[in-house]
Amino acid sequence: MIAIQPDLSQVARYRLSMPQNAVMEGEVLELKHLAMDHPTTGVIVGDMFYYIANAQFEKVNEDGSLAPEISAPTILKIDLK
Repeated sequence: MIAIQPDLSQVARYRLSMPQNAVMEGEVLELKHLAMDHPTTGVIVGDMFYYIANAQFEKVNEDGSLAPEISAPTILKIDLK
C-alpha cells in the first residue's frame, strides 16, 4: 500500500499481512522533496509510482479564485523496485 501524507510531506509504502488486515512494515519512499507543496494523487505504472508533488490546495482563495503565486503542476516519480 502506498500512502501520500501531505501533512508530513512524505510518500510511504506499507507492507500488509496476507489477509491484509495489519501493517507488517513501513518504509518512507520520499520525504520533504523540495518540489512538495501538498503532495497528493498518485498512480503505479509498472515499477514506478508517479504523484502530484504540488497540488497547492492552500493557494485557493475563499471565493474559489486562485492565488497569484500558483505554479505549474509537478509530477514526481519513485522507483518501487
